[in-house]
Amino acid sequence: WLAAFSIREKHLKQSQPGFERDFEIAEHLIKGDCELGNFVLPVPSSSLLIGFLSAADYYVSPTGNDNNPGTLALPWKKIQKAASTAGPGSNVYIRGGVYFEKVEMEKSGTAGNYITFTTYPGEEVILDGTGVGGQAMINIYKKNYIRIIGLHIRNNAGNFAAGILIEFGSRFIEVRNCVIHDIHFNSNPNAPVNSN
Repeated sequence: WLAAFSIREKHLKQSQPGFERDFEIAEHLIKGDCELGNFVLPVPSSSLLIGFLSAADYYVSPTGNDNNPGTLALPWKKIQKAASTAGPGSNVYIRGGVYFEKVEMEKSGTAGNYITFTTYPGEEVILDGTGVGGQAMINIYKKNYIRIIGLHIRNNAGNFAAGILIEFGSRFIEVRNCVIHDIHFNSNPNAPVNSN
C-alpha cells in the first residue's frame, strides 16, 4: 500500500526510507522548505506524519467554554470536548475542580503517540457521576494508546456502573495515579456488597 505525496526534498535523500527519515520529512514540512514534486511514502509512514502534525496541548477548565479553542487562556469546559477532539500525541491538561460528566473516548493514539489526559500540575481534578446518566465514568471502547493520569473519579451508581471501563479489544491503555471510589454496580448505592 502506498500513499502518494507531492514533495521534492531539498535536503533529504530519497534513497533512505525509514522512520528517522519520516521525522525529517515532518520537520521539513513544518519549516515549509519542501518543494512540489513526486514522492511516495508507505501508508504507516504517512500515518506517523499525520499523527505528528496533529499533536497539540489542550486545556479544560470548569470555567471554560466548549466553543473556545481549548488553549490555556481559552480552555474548554467539558472533558468530553477534549475526548472528541484530541488526536495522537496530544496532551489534555485538566484544570482543578469538579466535573459532573461521563466521558466517552472517541479517538485513539498511535504507538509512540499516546493521547494523554492528565491533571494540570498541582491541581485536583474530580470527575463526579452524581445525577449523570450512563454507565461508565470513562468509557474506552475499541480505542488504543490512551493514558489517564491523576484523576479522582467518584459517585457512580446504577446497573453496570463502572469507574473506567476498557472493553472490546482496547489495547495499550495506561491508568496511573487515579483514585476511584463509590462506584456501585447497582441502582441502589446502599445495596450491600456481595459475590455478584
